[in-house]
Amino acid sequence: REAAGEFNFDTGMLFTEQADEDGNVNMVIDQQLSGKSVRFGCIVASYEVKTTKQQQKFAVGRLEDRAGSIAFTMYARTYEKYAELLAGDKPIKVTGKIDLRDESEPKINIDGAELWNNNAAAQAVSKPARSEAEGILYVLVNSADERGTVAEVLKMYEGNTPCQAQITYDGKPRLMEYPQTVRICDELLARLGDLLGSNRVRYVRKK
Repeated sequence: REAAGEFNFDTGMLFTEQADEDGNVNMVIDQQLSGKSVRFGCIVASYEVKTTKQQQKFAVGRLEDRAGSIAFTMYARTYEKYAELLAGDKPIKVTGKIDLRDESEPKINIDGAELWNNNAAAQAVSKPARSEAEGILYVLVNSADERGTVAEVLKMYEGNTPCQAQITYDGKPRLMEYPQTVRICDELLARLGDLLGSNRVRYVRKK
């Protein structure tokens, strides 16, 4: 809230509602964002350092804000400048361009980053390390309202299990990961079943 005026993006803007020929409304990725320069506040949820054939280091991973998450790439020249911010476990301000060329999911190519010094961050406690999840929770959402309502339910059951929502992208089903990780229990599954219908909620254990 302190810096809302300087940002022009959050991950909730990635998706919009679209009706198909039969009048069914689906969540789809907003193609108007392709190539758009954005600035937003986030944390680094995860990242991995890789090396090019020329032995230059770059990073790929996922950024997370209050609305959701997005994959990112930080190419070699940018990585040299901002690598330490990826491991800082603190909020950062990111600038970059939205890339929708990958059919699997949207991402942001980071051009710049800076530490986000704000009152809330100064009082925040770092998240504890997550233990390995035993499975993944999948939900099928058909509207922005459903996506938001599911997020509110997930917040009530904090744990280490990731939750992914199926959306429609380019006419094909794709998965979007919620920033919240949850504790799987009968109560959570029942709440989501009442909200979406039991056929649209599925918990899959790892083999």
